[in-house]
Amino acid sequence: MPRRKYWTPSQDYQLREFVETHGPRWGDIARVIGNNTTGKQCRERYRNHLDRKINHSKLTLLEQAEIYRLYEKHGSKWALIAAQLPGRTSLQVRNFYYNVRRIAKRRDPARKMSVSYICGKPQ
Repeated sequence: MPRRKYWTPSQDYQLREFVETHGPRWGDIARVIGNNTTGKQCRERYRNHLDRKINHSKLTLLEQAEIYRLYEKHGSKWALIAAQLPGRTSLQVRNFYYNVRRIAKRRDPARKMSVSYICGKPQ
C-alpha cells in the first residue's frame, strides 16, 4: 500500500466534520477520506492537529517550566506529561523538549561528551 503524503484542507475539513458529527470511528472515516488513508492516520491527525481543544499557541513560560519539571519526574512519558497541560498534545510537548535540547547542543558542542549530558542530567 503506498504511503500517504500529506493532508489537504478539504480532507482536514472532512475529518473534523465526521468526528464532530459521528464520533471517532477512525476506520469509517478513513474509508470516507480515501487516498490510502488508514484509521490510525486519521486518529493521529485529529488528535494532534485538528481537535478544537488543542491550544496551537506558543507554549507559555509556565508551561515550559512544567514540562521540564514533569520530565524530571516521569522521563519521556509524553502522554502523561501532556495530560497535565490542558490543551497540549504529547506531540507538542515532545517536540518542544527535543527542539530545546537540539538548540542547546548546537550552542555548546563540548557538552556532547560530558557525563551529565550522556546520562541525561543537567549540569
